[in-house]
Amino acid sequence: MNILVVSPAYAPYTGVGAARMMSLTKYLVKKGQTVIVLRNKPELWPEHTRRSKVPEGVIVKDVDASGNFEMCKQAYVKMIREILQQYAIDISIYSCNPYYTAPAAAKMKEMLNAKYILDFRDLWIRDEALTRSVPKKIKKYITRIPYRNLEKEAVEMADLVTTVTLRDASCLKGQYRKCSNKIKVIYNGYDETQMNQDLSEGKSFDFPYIAVFGKLGYYDFKYLKEMLLAVKEINSSGKRLKIMHIGDFDKKTKKALNKTKFPENLYINTGFLDYAQGIDLLKKAAMCSLIVHYKRGLGTKIFDYIYVNKPIVYFAQKDSSISDVLNGCTCAYRCENRRDAVWAIQKIMDEKIQELGCDKPEMYSRKIQNEKFWTYIKSISEEKDEKYKI
Repeated sequence: MNILVVSPAYAPYTGVGAARMMSLTKYLVKKGQTVIVLRNKPELWPEHTRRSKVPEGVIVKDVDASGNFEMCKQAYVKMIREILQQYAIDISIYSCNPYYTAPAAAKMKEMLNAKYILDFRDLWIRDEALTRSVPKKIKKYITRIPYRNLEKEAVEMADLVTTVTLRDASCLKGQYRKCSNKIKVIYNGYDETQMNQDLSEGKSFDFPYIAVFGKLGYYDFKYLKEMLLAVKEINSSGKRLKIMHIGDFDKKTKKALNKTKFPENLYINTGFLDYAQGIDLLKKAAMCSLIVHYKRGLGTKIFDYIYVNKPIVYFAQKDSSISDVLNGCTCAYRCENRRDAVWAIQKIMDEKIQELGCDKPEMYSRKIQNEKFWTYIKSISEEKDEKYKI
């Protein structure tokens, strides 16, 4: 089978946006399929994020997706058309975001009746605004309005639409009721193929730390301050605990560190690391943490935390996808403020809790989720051609 994967975020880019299609394409090649990936040309990504390698056996084509939305869409339309003329493509998978790949998919369906799966890592028109500010939420929604018809067309013409959480799927089904039967959930997950690498020369530390993999202050400034004040209080009480931030140092984190007068020696920032190196640091942590305010999203670090099986202290809304998942773990503690976090951290340290205790963690492996993808791919490619599936 010839499978086209349209994924602007892809190796050598090592950001979280590339992980889902990187894992899937490796899986498909191992299944003996021919996989062609269209990606943004590497120079479009910051140099320090270009660290991963294209999986062996994957055919890669670069697209100069520079300029505005329409220019990027046209660049992909042109390249996709060339690929469809060069290869007998059985099915295509379009990874969003960025979202200029979605109208490109619809265009190819209109012109060549090319079957495709539309994969939303984040929703488009109804994507959550990652802020507490009502004016900013309204502004984000307004900026998406001009694209409503493009999303509608792309969803209605797709053979299958996939999202990463049950809540996202429910939201999308509410928008497009006629399409609800073809909207499915395929979780992100932990990539065990990268987690079992031998990093015997990795660093070791003589102090306990709470690890944050990826973004720290990006999603919620208020929660971040509460977390910093909690760690500061823990150290004032005589216990030793540092924060290990495995990711880029962002402006919100810097501002929060200054606002809380957080001791410099208690915050360690590793910068952008290779995925396997990050997992190695998670394995050595006393506990893990995540800080978000959104309701529907899950992110990806939650699955990495589940894999390393460390207790979790997290800030999130009670009515959220993250709480839905972590409620099934015996040692995951949701916090609203500094008091909650201090209690949770002390409990973990005093009782020497070392495991998360998550029910059926294997269901969140990339392997399991890729198998679901493969089942859908085979089913769609074997169906008789139709004009459009609604």
